[in-house]
Order: sequence, then structure tokens, then C-alpha cells
Amino acid sequence: MTDVHTNNDPAKLTPREARSATPVKGMPYVLSISITAVIVLAVIGLAIYL
Repeated sequence: MTDVHTNNDPAKLTPREARSATPVKGMPYVLSISITAVIVLAVIGLAIYL
């Protein structure tokens, strides 16, 4: 795999490299907590504004 990636010279991955990603265990929790925090802050901000 190349070290520098540009639009003119995109990274060329082998099929094995492309499939080698592993899921992170805590990612669903982080995403759900982040989305909940954004919604709560938006509701609080809206309540303060109105």
C-alpha cells in the first residue's frame, strides 16, 4: 500500500487488505451516546431559546 494518497494516485488495496477491517467492540455504544447527547443538547438549546 502506498504512503501518500491523492486523487491522481489513489491507494491500491489487495482484496485481503480491503477485508482486514475489524469491528470495534464499543463503537455502537459510543455512537448511541453521541447521538443522544446531541439530541438532548438541541432540546435544551431550543428550550432556552424559546
